[in-house]
Amino acid sequence: MIDAYKRHDWLIGAVTERLREEFAKLQVEINDEKSRTVNLERGESFSFLGFDFRYLRSLRGAMRPHYTPKLKKLTALLRELKEVFRRYRSQPIDRQ
Repeated sequence: MIDAYKRHDWLIGAVTERLREEFAKLQVEINDEKSRTVNLERGESFSFLGFDFRYLRSLRGAMRPHYTPKLKKLTALLRELKEVFRRYRSQPIDRQ
């Protein structure tokens, strides 16, 4: 994540180039169709590894990056936890 100061515009190109160099060493290619630059200050958001990232105002009024788990992933986790708790509902209290 890069802040929106004009003096940092050069970072976008530098970071992209450096990532491509490092990924090439690992023989990993960046999928240009899936990769994009997002401006969070304009209300855009993106999803990554099961989380949604966006820019929100904090309780103190400052703008900051915010991330939340995707609803689908959260629902799946809660379903798994519910099943685990259901399985162990009537077990003796001293069971470890």
